[in-house]
Amino acid sequence: MNQAAAETPAVERRTARSAWLLFAPPFAAAGLQWWLGTLSQKDTTPLQALKAANSPGEGSVRSLMLQASEPFLWALAGVVLTVLIARWSWRRFGSAKVVRVSSCLWILLWAAAALAIVYLYLNRSGREAIPARTATVLQARPQQASERGVGGAVVLVRVPELAAPQSVLLEEADPGRMPPGTPVTLSLAKGKFSGLYVTDWRIEAPLPAPRQP
Repeated sequence: MNQAAAETPAVERRTARSAWLLFAPPFAAAGLQWWLGTLSQKDTTPLQALKAANSPGEGSVRSLMLQASEPFLWALAGVVLTVLIARWSWRRFGSAKVVRVSSCLWILLWAAAALAIVYLYLNRSGREAIPARTATVLQARPQQASERGVGGAVVLVRVPELAAPQSVLLEEADPGRMPPGTPVTLSLAKGKFSGLYVTDWRIEAPLPAPRQP
């Protein structure tokens, strides 16, 4: 048996381990998300998270668009930073050490993703209803329906007892009926660990203007 034939099983084992390391963690996280998503479908209550937004003003529409694009921007920044660190480490420490450290970080990354998925599920499923609040619309823009949601209006609102303006998707809402100053009553629920969710909403009739004496 020559040396090449003797090394073949070892190479195959390393390739198999690399494949398991590369694909098993994301598949496990995706499977967990699918399973918890299936459990969440039993709860038909619409839930939309309230998210703190920038102060409104001339750039309020831009602030809503920036907030919607934040996940992509953070992901892009993470990819660029990872590539730069990996390139520097490869030259500084060599390939073997970089591969070992990268493998550990890869597993930790998907373990953190799995924990985040579980946290979000428990936070939403363990929510507790709290008194409704009548918020004031500061800005509204349409949100098209997709496979992930029915669409509606993304609104920037001022909620009593919350310092910062809040951004939330109101399902099936018409932004044309929500000019600035429109009062909207939000039915709210508090997450098990943190955050507020909107479970229902309705537009309140504006107060009549006082009569001039």
